[in-house]
Amino acid sequence: QANVLLDPTGECSAYRVACKQRAQEELERLEATMAGIQSAALTRTRIKMMGSSLFISCYVAGVAYLTAIVFSWDTMEPITYFIGAAVTTISVAYAGLKRQEFDFADKYERWTETDINNCVEGNVAHERLANLKEYINRLK
Repeated sequence: QANVLLDPTGECSAYRVACKQRAQEELERLEATMAGIQSAALTRTRIKMMGSSLFISCYVAGVAYLTAIVFSWDTMEPITYFIGAAVTTISVAYAGLKRQEFDFADKYERWTETDINNCVEGNVAHERLANLKEYINRLK
């Protein structure tokens, strides 16, 4: 088989071209699978980010509604104080345990990377992908 690969214009060039086409087709399928996985992971990450933002917005809107419409400020002042103290305590505990602050940009990147890695592990053989690329380069 080495002679077939080393002689690009020899009598077995048709076989060489057919091998290259099969390898390129398989590589395209694997790359299409990878693109689909990356797109799905990006969508899941965006949903997580929108959910987090929606949760924070609903919290602020709920407190504003309760303060302005339902109860007076005299009633809501201690409630908002204790809610704020609880959120601050949780934030400090998170920063202390994780040794980092919560950053939406950092979480976006980590969630995307985690989703991609989780999906790719079972669906794409990275070794096969690398071998196909190397094989196609040798056939050129």
